[in-house]
Amino acid sequence: MMKKNSITSSSISKTANLKAEIINISDEATIGENVKISAKEIYISRGCKVEEGTNISATGTIFLGDFTLIGANSIIQVNNLTLMDYSKLQRNMFMNGGNDCFIGYNSWIGSNCILNVAESLYIGNGVGIGTYSSVWTHGHHGELLEGCKIHKVSPVRIENDVWILGCYNVISPGVVVGEKALVMTGSIVTKDVPPMTAVGGNPAKSIPSLAPYEEVTVEDKLVKMTSFIQEFCELFTSSKKLSGEKSSWLIESEYGSHTIVIVDSTEELESLEYSIAIVKKGLREEKEYKGSVFDLSSKYYYKTSSKIEIKFIQFLLYEKARFMPINGHTRKYER
Repeated sequence: MMKKNSITSSSISKTANLKAEIINISDEATIGENVKISAKEIYISRGCKVEEGTNISATGTIFLGDFTLIGANSIIQVNNLTLMDYSKLQRNMFMNGGNDCFIGYNSWIGSNCILNVAESLYIGNGVGIGTYSSVWTHGHHGELLEGCKIHKVSPVRIENDVWILGCYNVISPGVVVGEKALVMTGSIVTKDVPPMTAVGGNPAKSIPSLAPYEEVTVEDKLVKMTSFIQEFCELFTSSKKLSGEKSSWLIESEYGSHTIVIVDSTEELESLEYSIAIVKKGLREEKEYKGSVFDLSSKYYYKTSSKIEIKFIQFLLYEKARFMPINGHTRKYER
């Protein structure tokens, strides 16, 4: 029985069925036809989309962040599910188990994947998992009474910016895949993968000749971000680079006029008017800013949820740049 209800979305199908003690659905959320969602508490944030035929059940809480996606005909059965802003689970996802699944910001999981949650499953920020891949927190079927020695139930942790490339990859119970690691197509990962390492094969082994990342300085990031901004401005019918000491652009959109600036530190923003600002460093959680501020050093951004901010983030995702909010209600869910 529903005890508390806050629904501002006008895009909930008449055939959708939501059951919880607390239901909170924000504006611009879309719930498709024949969707079933049940939990103790349900929180569906701005711009989230749950496509047709999906069935989600949790014994605890379901939290779907801003502009997240759960694709059509997905089946999810867990204890608690947390999916942070801009992460997407593509169609035919199968997720089951009696434990908790946490998926961070800006992650992308391809269609027809299996995520097993017999134990806790943690997937960090900016993770990419290719189609038809599977992640297992348990491995058991053989009869223990008859002496089977293969029996394991253990949490899996996939750290930030891991790329599980292509399709038909398998992550085994108890594995930790380190930050910025690369798993090649068709790999069976049975052991921990160190950060910044490429692995492949069955069982997956290190590929020393393949380095997933190179070291970059904040100056390198600034050069790349400047080119991204120039490309972003080209999306609008009216945009121009402004003259002056600071790099800045003016764009005209259906949302109005917007200024994008690049500065060294947040202190320089005090005297500027801007919609989007790129800074090398200095973003502070306790401070309020006039517009959206993206920090190249920390990879956090000050979230305003403006339409131009959303368009900019969606332009950057997924291969250009990925940032996490330093403020806002979703901050408390981050591990």
